[in-house]
Amino acid sequence: MNKNRKHREELALSSSLGKRLRVLISAFSFSPSRGSEGAVGWNIATLLARDFDVTVLTGDLKAGEPYRKELEEYALANGYPPGISVRHVRPTNLIKTIEKLHHLPGQWWLYYHAYRLWQLEAYRVASRLHDDSPFALCHQLTFIGYREPGYLWKLGIPFFWGPIAGADTMPPAFYRMFSLREIFRPLSRDLLNHIQKRTSVRARRAARTASKIWVVSESDKMMVKRWGCESDLLLETGAANPGDIMPKELAAGATLKMVWSGLMVSRKAFPLMIEALARATHALPWQLDVLGDGPLREQWTSLANNLGLHSHLNWHGNLPRSAAMEVMNSCHVLVHTGLREGTPHVVIEALSLGLPVICHDACGMGVAVNSTCGIKIPLLDPETSIKGFASAILQMRDQPGLLARFSAGALERARQLGWTGIAAQIANAYRENAPSIP
Repeated sequence: MNKNRKHREELALSSSLGKRLRVLISAFSFSPSRGSEGAVGWNIATLLARDFDVTVLTGDLKAGEPYRKELEEYALANGYPPGISVRHVRPTNLIKTIEKLHHLPGQWWLYYHAYRLWQLEAYRVASRLHDDSPFALCHQLTFIGYREPGYLWKLGIPFFWGPIAGADTMPPAFYRMFSLREIFRPLSRDLLNHIQKRTSVRARRAARTASKIWVVSESDKMMVKRWGCESDLLLETGAANPGDIMPKELAAGATLKMVWSGLMVSRKAFPLMIEALARATHALPWQLDVLGDGPLREQWTSLANNLGLHSHLNWHGNLPRSAAMEVMNSCHVLVHTGLREGTPHVVIEALSLGLPVICHDACGMGVAVNSTCGIKIPLLDPETSIKGFASAILQMRDQPGLLARFSAGALERARQLGWTGIAAQIANAYRENAPSIP
């Protein structure tokens, strides 16, 4: 019997018997205890498992495979949620060697080659699993970058891709914020991005095969449209339920408490905030809690001290997540100066705590933050950003009721952007494209 016909008949029989559809998800990054991409894979897949039997293909290229070990320890202690089956795809010796080489100076691009080879291994495993017991559909979930669509789209079943991101590029005016040592990577990344968006054959083939594509930003949507395909906006990271948190208020004459959080590297652009505060400091009492660490901490601390801001800044370094959330919850506003992101999870966390957000109008943060919950600054050049952040901070201070209104809007926006809503949109798309009974 023809294999595809056999698969269709088996799926139709499962549907007629009321069985849950089997879904295959490629989530290279998949973790119950980490944020960022790991949280994307874990939260979306486990929520989908409420309605479908989900098999997750996941991996780890780091030496010693620490993420795999963490996941196995979690499963041993807690078990996986009902409906979830996890398959670790181990890297081959060749993949491990290439991953090691990418740490050499100037060889960072080799990581993506190793990752592509891992996706090939994942496809081989997927093909065997599909032959043994057919899946109704498949989904390329994490990593969310558009450059690597994987190979599940070759399985011959409905294929879903996304949310994907990565089409946004940094305006060249910001390059001067990078040191000579750092500038090679953003320059080469933006150049390759310009080329890959227009020439990636495999991404286009995957997109044209897909039953549904989700994208993070308007730039990503425009890229997919140039490929001849349609897509829907969907943020990849979700907010926690705010519950009964009350909107924040700023009493007359009180200190405006702000928080910044991130890795201290050039693309996070914290000096924009320092310069903005130096311009606004005469006009308001303020305090800034700084969460995170990185190679530029000493340089940024010196800049703040030279501008006379040292008494206003509290440098916390890296804190456990619970402690970091406590600091955020004690503040009124999150200021996020990043230049190129997907959807920064800290922005979503801030909204769930009722913190209005001041950020650039770009990438996923430009979609997550709207006029009800924050102020967005055009991403054009450093001077425009500095003026924009300074103006936004002064607005929060000087306009009575603005912060409280934005805070209430942040809580409502968090409810709209919850993990459950993201998973529901994906599940609905699955159902619309699931194999039907002949």
